[in-house]
Amino acid sequence: MGIVPVFPSSAAAAPATAELRSIGDLAVGYTFSDTAALLSSYAFDAGTDIHTFTLAAVAVGAETNSFLSGANFTGPKWRAGLTYADGTPVLAGDTFSMTVYVENLTPGLVRSYAIAVGVAQSPSSTVLGTMRGSGIYAVSTSVGTPGVGGWEENLGTAATVASMTKGVGTCSFTGTPQKYRVGSSFGVMSAASGNMGNRLGGGQFSVADGAQLGLVILVGTNGTVTAVGGAISVRLRYALTKLS
Repeated sequence: MGIVPVFPSSAAAAPATAELRSIGDLAVGYTFSDTAALLSSYAFDAGTDIHTFTLAAVAVGAETNSFLSGANFTGPKWRAGLTYADGTPVLAGDTFSMTVYVENLTPGLVRSYAIAVGVAQSPSSTVLGTMRGSGIYAVSTSVGTPGVGGWEENLGTAATVASMTKGVGTCSFTGTPQKYRVGSSFGVMSAASGNMGNRLGGGQFSVADGAQLGLVILVGTNGTVTAVGGAISVRLRYALTKLS
């Protein structure tokens, strides 16, 4: 009898795909804190998937409003349990990646504000070293020069272009046993140009393998700078891919 070859089914051979999801209305299903009262108002347009944050002015040196400097974050923060598209919790022991899409960022009159979407081991914490966040942020450095960057705890690296149309970034996590936050890679595009960069990892998660990680959205200043108040709008979407 000859050897009969066995071929995998097309279903088994198909690559896994990640569902691109909206962050959704931050007023629904998220826990909110804003110790420094930086946020004046928030609105979400479900039809366009656009978030609009109206922010107060911040004086130079108010570093606790920034997730890019200082040990304590007092600015607006929304958090929820992180899940895959099917509703399964994302655990610290999982190997996975998170991709964030930033679109329609409208700086307006705002200067030096940043909006982050990321993963945290302790999302309820305001201490950055305990929160252990890792993700992607959108930055408005001045009118016409927005960008995106990689956020690791209280440090970040950004890439900007003259007029952003879209920014995309991915951060990765090794899972058990190291639970290492590998870092972020990101790119930003305009109609005429582009820029890209990367950010090295920021250590390990220090919680149990079975602990559910958190989805966090933070709005703060881009470092210890004076920030002019005003409204900033942006579309934020993300996808999670489980690798093991």
